[in-house]
Amino acid sequence: MLFKIAIKNLFGAKLRTSLNVFVTSISFFLVIFVSGMYDGMREHAKNITIETLSYFGLSMGTMFGVPLLASQLEFNASVIGLCGSSGAASMIGERLLKDAKKITHPTTFLMQLEDELFDRNGYLALFDAIQSDNKKIHANPGLHPDVPKEEIDYSIEFLVKHLTRKEVVSPVKRIAE
Repeated sequence: MLFKIAIKNLFGAKLRTSLNVFVTSISFFLVIFVSGMYDGMREHAKNITIETLSYFGLSMGTMFGVPLLASQLEFNASVIGLCGSSGAASMIGERLLKDAKKITHPTTFLMQLEDELFDRNGYLALFDAIQSDNKKIHANPGLHPDVPKEEIDYSIEFLVKHLTRKEVVSPVKRIAE
């Protein structure tokens, strides 16, 4: 009985049924295509080696980046900051401090002195937890989003220097050395 109703509906609504079959067929094709493409990318990725790897992430980028930088990946350098272990990050502060202790590569840490989201003690605790022998903290006056352009330029030069292992001649005039 149910089978008869299904057959009647299938042939009764010709255009609608044809469209449903067409869209379903396209959907199955796309699922199989994307799945195959993903499998191919995964196989290809097994043959790739990364010789140089760096990270740039400020504020929320530091919250996500510190656990990544503490992972098994071998980073050449990183620029993090605009984040501390207290204030807006207080719920994950302990995790950030624990992971920061695993960071041993050259690191530049940016800090805003009048930051309304993170207090100075939280900033300094996170910076102090980083175990790199080559770490620098750059502190600037201003609120959270007021990072000077020169600091961003310096950060990019810092990463380029560590990725290329060459000195970078900066066209940007430094605020201070």
